[in-house]
Amino acid sequence: NSTDGCAISTSSMTVRFQLLSAVTAGPNQDICSQGGASLDGQITIPGGGVWSSSGTGTFIPSASQLNASYIPSAADIAAGSVVLTLTANAPGQCYIPSDKLTIQILPPPTVNAGGTVYVLKGHTVTLKPTVSDENVTYSWSPDIDISSTTAKNPVVTGSVDRSYLLVVTDSRGCVAQDFVNVVV
Repeated sequence: NSTDGCAISTSSMTVRFQLLSAVTAGPNQDICSQGGASLDGQITIPGGGVWSSSGTGTFIPSASQLNASYIPSAADIAAGSVVLTLTANAPGQCYIPSDKLTIQILPPPTVNAGGTVYVLKGHTVTLKPTVSDENVTYSWSPDIDISSTTAKNPVVTGSVDRSYLLVVTDSRGCVAQDFVNVVV
């Protein structure tokens, strides 16, 4: 209130009582079954933390490293996903002690480079591989008598019988490969 007759001024604020997060596990991830997940856990209180898994994979170099890698086991891969939990070692009463993330474990693409393809000497043939995922990069080798080593459908000139290796890599880093035999 005011003794000089001025208008009364009021203000209010809301105070919420809640637990604070002690850890952040990070976002969910989609990974290739051929590799691992790179973790980047955060701890907001002293005392460190430890990772645990709903599966049977391993943490490299150890579960107590916040930026460890998780390598899924065969059972994890067969299950298709795993839940990782980061738990603070000494959270106290004012903190939520753990956070979780889900890792989806996806298989590599399948590829059929074409089996055996026939071409007349000096003529050309277009290679037509079949790949289960259209979002891949292509790498053909050797780089001999082929129009492009990075095209899906390169053109090969028939000079001698040769096998070409096709390696495809998807957006998660999964790799698959197959051969095509060009018979002249």
